[in-house]
Amino acid sequence: MKISITHRNIQYSVDLSAPLDISIPFEAGEGHVIAWYQGPVQMEPVRMGDWVGSVKEGAGVNFNNIFFNPHAHGTHTETFGHISPHV
Repeated sequence: MKISITHRNIQYSVDLSAPLDISIPFEAGEGHVIAWYQGPVQMEPVRMGDWVGSVKEGAGVNFNNIFFNPHAHGTHTETFGHISPHV
């Protein structure tokens, strides 16, 4: 669906059926997007006794704990929850 928007006497056309994906995937380790001086995303397999949730380590499935900050490690959307003390 195409729409036209006029702002300050300039007409803009937008094709809503062809959005641009600006998302950023979460990836562990150094060298990925971070902000606000945070460390990198951390991902590690769940460990329960002798069982390790890692296919590389012999499990049938990857089962990870992930530590990340949505504001610092990827794409986020500004919402009321971003500044609310009740979240």
